[in-house]
Amino acid sequence: MEMNREREAFENWMTNDGKFPRAVEKDANGQYVLMQTASAWNVWVAACEWHSSILPKKEAPFWVRVANERETRMEQENRDAMEKAKRRNIAPSPVWQSSGY
Repeated sequence: MEMNREREAFENWMTNDGKFPRAVEKDANGQYVLMQTASAWNVWVAACEWHSSILPKKEAPFWVRVANERETRMEQENRDAMEKAKRRNIAPSPVWQSSGY
């Protein structure tokens, strides 16, 4: 949750679009002076956290999924090659070493 954006939205709502700026006055420590404003902010934060927890998670773009699958497949192929070489008592260099990385 982007707190700066949420605080701006909250303060806009709490001041009725800026008509009552004293509603969001803060003390020297940056805390709201009015107890009802501080309480309302705590409720606002909790509501935002709850709302973000129930939103469906965005699916990764297709190209990201393909890249992840390719990387997983290459790692498995490397593990398989290492295991096969172990069984034959051969000490191969890992794929990433032989490809010049």
